[in-house]
Amino acid sequence: MTKADADLDRLLAVVAEERASAERLNRALEQALFTAQARVRAVSDYIDTRRGSIGPQARTRLAEANRQLQAAHDKRCTDVNEAIAHANAAATLADQAQSLANADVESAQQAYAGRYSGGSDLGAMMGGIIIGDLLGGAMRGGFGGFGGGWGGWGGGWDGGWSPTSFGGSSGPSDDGFMGGGGRF
Repeated sequence: MTKADADLDRLLAVVAEERASAERLNRALEQALFTAQARVRAVSDYIDTRRGSIGPQARTRLAEANRQLQAAHDKRCTDVNEAIAHANAAATLADQAQSLANADVESAQQAYAGRYSGGSDLGAMMGGIIIGDLLGGAMRGGFGGFGGGWGGWGGGWDGGWSPTSFGGSSGPSDDGFMGGGGRF
């Protein structure tokens, strides 16, 4: 009877150890699935919000990560070890997709910055010419809408209504009635 009790105790210890091992494995699977799902979701959101900048390699890695994640879910009841392997592969592929997507976005930003800044000062030079020309016209009596000068409807500095005074001058020789041409 003592031998039977000892055998039963050993058997119960083995069963308890197997149960504890299975619980640890299930916790490891849950953690692996959680990590993989979070990474895949984060990369998917990142790629979705930057669609035009992301190339095919990052998208392919993300698609493969989704496939591995689905395989992990499919195997979770039949083969926990294989499910963990699929979940870990999904997380790794999601990390690779994130790195590729980051590189694609950085490359797109550099291309955009190179296209719209840096290289040439032509835009600044043209803006300076136009502003200088406008300010030069104002210093010669421009700026006025109706009135040819600063005053509007005949009031103010060298005013008077003039149909040709949009930016032109209205000097003393024309009595403020007909402007001397305009710049606009």
